[in-house]
Amino acid sequence: GAAMWAGPIALCICAPAARNVYIDLQAGWGGNLRLFDDLKSRLPPPPAGEASRPVEVYAFEARHDAEGRLERRAHVERLVQHLNDPRRVPEPELYVPPVESSFGAREYARMLGCCPEGDRGACAADCIPRRMLRRQLASLARSLPPALNETDVVRSRLQLAATPAHGHARFTFIPASAGALAMDTPPVVDLAGWLAASFRPEDTVLLRMALVDMDLVRGLAVGRAAGLVDAVALDCSGWRHGPDLGLGGAAGEGPGSEGATAAACQAGVSQLQGALHASVIPLDPRGAGVDSHSLPHRRMPRDP
Repeated sequence: GAAMWAGPIALCICAPAARNVYIDLQAGWGGNLRLFDDLKSRLPPPPAGEASRPVEVYAFEARHDAEGRLERRAHVERLVQHLNDPRRVPEPELYVPPVESSFGAREYARMLGCCPEGDRGACAADCIPRRMLRRQLASLARSLPPALNETDVVRSRLQLAATPAHGHARFTFIPASAGALAMDTPPVVDLAGWLAASFRPEDTVLLRMALVDMDLVRGLAVGRAAGLVDAVALDCSGWRHGPDLGLGGAAGEGPGSEGATAAACQAGVSQLQGALHASVIPLDPRGAGVDSHSLPHRRMPRDP
């Protein structure tokens, strides 16, 4: 029969839409998983005429948080499952104050009414009876799926970055730390290599890091990773989870410290701006160290 002609066919070879990516190098208790929502007004807007994609969140374990890691890993794993499917997966309960800063420790201590006036927060862990607390934390760590410790799980979750999120925000917890070189034991991800393999310059990438992560900056400034990070949220508190049930204090300054000085923070800001040519957002060292969804009054631990 005669061929039918319906007119010219418009062909469009379109580039993939730009993505919104948030990478947290200090997952802790998951208190900053939704920081992108708080800072998105300070990030580059999507290209003209292009709708903004939902955010993709990739949370790594901090390199310097060995103590209490299993407890935090178990909690963040469940929290991510809840954020990805809040209707079916309940929010995990907390049995310890999820402290992410010196201020947060003091605030939990004040709200729980267990520390002397003026205490700098080191006794926040005592707000719940130690025996019960240890029992609950041990149970939480034991319930962690063994597969989370396997290299294949880390690799499969990193590969999720090859596919953009659709419809709603996607949260991914990677049970490994990010470093300059990849390692299997303990698992360490080559951050610059993964970034270069997963994202494009057109994507909007927000990176949250602490002053203790500054050794990673050089790798992000060269090769295919150069220019991929648009903004850095710099945690200037100096806080780390210490040996006391995963609470502890500021790295190198003793429990309850205010953290890094303003001079150290400013030096970090200058280094990041010079190396990455990215916008740098210093996070207030006097703040709670968490996003607006995770403030102490919203994440109170359960008294067992």
